[in-house]
Amino acid sequence: MTIIKAVAEEGARTRTFPTEWSHYPNDPLMIEVFFPEQDVIWDLSLELFREAFASSGSDAHGEGAVQIRVFEEFAFVLLWGEGGDSASLKFRADEVREFLDQIDDQGSDEIIAREIEEFLEAL
Repeated sequence: MTIIKAVAEEGARTRTFPTEWSHYPNDPLMIEVFFPEQDVIWDLSLELFREAFASSGSDAHGEGAVQIRVFEEFAFVLLWGEGGDSASLKFRADEVREFLDQIDDQGSDEIIAREIEEFLEAL
């Protein structure tokens, strides 16, 4: 688990709070982001984060409930809930990159390849 501070802006108000980021080998395609103050967990696509952080420019990545924009210093994650709720969160880009590097060090590509192979064998 990695703690990364989030900054939420709502109108003129800005609020900073901790988030807990996790990646589990048994679900290698997802990143879990827990918001302790709201007791909410979002499962986000690891591939979406990799795509956004590998790109040059600040274009939005993702469609639907999650979009990511990466700038030099900050990454913005835009979340839309089922009830129409939305949140725009700002994270330090270097902290998110460090988290993604830790996942890469754990060999998630190998885990994903193994999961796909086991799935195909089960067909």
